Amino acid sequence: MVSDLLSLARAEANTAEEGIYFDLAELLRTICNDTRFEAKPFHISIELTLSPKLADQAHTPLAYGIPELMRRAIENVIRNATRFSPLGKTVYVSAMVDEGGL
Repeated sequence: MVSDLLSLARAEANTAEEGIYFDLAELLRTICNDTRFEAKPFHISIELTLSPKLADQAHTPLAYGIPELMRRAIENVIRNATRFSPLGKTVYVSAMVDEGGL
């Protein structure tokens, strides 16, 4: 946790240098696939739903930021949901694009 806080503090101090455009949908797919593997022994499934714009890998809009920090934040939420879900349940993850953004 201390390492994450230090990374966040560094990122906030240096955001302009580290921010890049990245595929948030692909990041979500990767996180969900990794989490599915770990949740399998507990019979917990991870269901990812992407809006049509995000699901279209050829035309998905890109997010701007620091992918590693975004990955850590999202992964932490999904892993906590998995860790604290009753056996045999489903963790639902969804993302969409609207006029306000991702």
